[in-house]
Amino acid sequence: MSAQRLLMIQEVIFILVCYFMNKGSDFFLQMSLNQMVRYPYLNEIKNTKLIRYIPSQFIISESIIIHKNDYGGAQLRKNGAWESKEENYPNQPLILPHYFDIFNCTMALLRNVYINHASAIVTNDYFIIPDENDWFVATKKPGEGKVIASYDKAIAVGRDSDRYGHWILDYMGPLLLLPIDVILTHKILNIPNIPIAHEMLDFLGVPKENRIFRMKKYELIHCNSVYFPYRPLVNADYIGYPIQLIRDFVHKHLNLSQINQTKYAFYQRQATRKIINFDQMVSTAKSSFPEYNWECLQDRQSLIECGKIWAAIKLMISGNGSHLFRCVCLKKGCVVVEILGAYNDLSCMGALYSCGVHVISIKNPSISYSMWWGGSSYNAEIDKIMKSIRYLKPYLDGKEFPKDSLRF
Repeated sequence: MSAQRLLMIQEVIFILVCYFMNKGSDFFLQMSLNQMVRYPYLNEIKNTKLIRYIPSQFIISESIIIHKNDYGGAQLRKNGAWESKEENYPNQPLILPHYFDIFNCTMALLRNVYINHASAIVTNDYFIIPDENDWFVATKKPGEGKVIASYDKAIAVGRDSDRYGHWILDYMGPLLLLPIDVILTHKILNIPNIPIAHEMLDFLGVPKENRIFRMKKYELIHCNSVYFPYRPLVNADYIGYPIQLIRDFVHKHLNLSQINQTKYAFYQRQATRKIINFDQMVSTAKSSFPEYNWECLQDRQSLIECGKIWAAIKLMISGNGSHLFRCVCLKKGCVVVEILGAYNDLSCMGALYSCGVHVISIKNPSISYSMWWGGSSYNAEIDKIMKSIRYLKPYLDGKEFPKDSLRF
């Protein structure tokens, strides 16, 4: 008996049990979404061989998506060179990675493969990582596990889907590259149990029964056919066109086009990387630039809650973090002053830039990579923040965005 047929029999039995318990089908859907029901294992895959390409026998079709990124006139100013911790800009030229210019990926439709918790491909014989970067091998493991379900048509995109920023950048962006009829009719694998994920899928109209919860580490799902984006594999670089698809989709659904940009805001994260001298920074801005009605935004997780607030922002000053991926709610022409540690977070910067947002990125070489990546709190360099506001003042008062360099 095939794995898919066995799964169908198990589902029918469970629905009948729910019915006789007078629970109804809603109970079944809720149980499925929360992974409270675990199917008996259908199969187990072991001892697979790592390969760095997708063998042709597993490929039904491939389509190449190429789109020149249009940032709508957004400007980027920063201190420090891209690959250096030194404060040496503008002595070195501003060079952005190639994927800032052109978005390019391959969307493959695969047959008879298994997908793991990290949306990686596994077969009876192979653990497939179609990329030469060993980082993907480490983050996409394991290449084995127990098969818990089988679906005829599925979608496997993204990575770290249960993390807020990765859901938007690495999951929702690649998902929207697919036609809407595919999104609505296929099982979407590795959906996290976080509100923003279900908000966005509700916006799209994805049926709850098609949202397949994120697997555990040593679990696999068999797919007769599955859409899978690669070249490159998803790694915080699906910016430009995919982010713009999310932005346009969110703005249309929340009807943000009529909102005027009136807010001058500071943002303090409630998680890691909090700004220690946040209150001093705010009070200095209020005394130095009293003509602006400064306010401090609360940390809102829901897109529905924050959408209309963020769409009204004209200038936001904030530390770096996943909250900045709510930039899909910002309107073109907004300015974000982003406070960083000793390195450039190109994923946040790229997402902001993709949404037509002007970005001033301020690195602080005294905050080491390990401190920053470890989530340490830190002090903002208030003098550089004030210089940034002074630089922006003509633009905030209705003139063109400054063309000259911002030198700290």
